[in-house]
Amino acid sequence: MRVYLDSCLWIYAVEDPAGKGRSVLDRLLADIESQDILLSHLIRMECLVEPIRAQQADLVNQYESIWALGDVADLTRADFDLAAKLRANFRLKTPDALHLAVAANNRCDELWTNDSRLSSVATGVTVRRVQ
Repeated sequence: MRVYLDSCLWIYAVEDPAGKGRSVLDRLLADIESQDILLSHLIRMECLVEPIRAQQADLVNQYESIWALGDVADLTRADFDLAAKLRANFRLKTPDALHLAVAANNRCDELWTNDSRLSSVATGVTVRRVQ
């Protein structure tokens, strides 16, 4: 199974002070092999904004370690074209539309997120809501 994890799950896993987010993510990831995780530079950007703003180098380093966990997809013209259609048809925000498009265009079986708005959008990839 090929899985794309939305940025919100990585942020929850890395920044949750009680460690609950990390344990949830670890449990979910135990079901799939690391080479079946798809990442994107959009995830990286979204995760790094707040730590860079707050000048938290240790947190930046924690996010940088994520890239060893899976394949990184470069965003393509096809991703932006599909994202534009998703934005137009479902009134999604640009990052959400791009996450869905990258997952669909890279033949992911599932996109994992805790964003309930994405569950109702049909893109050829199953949206699994994780809490």
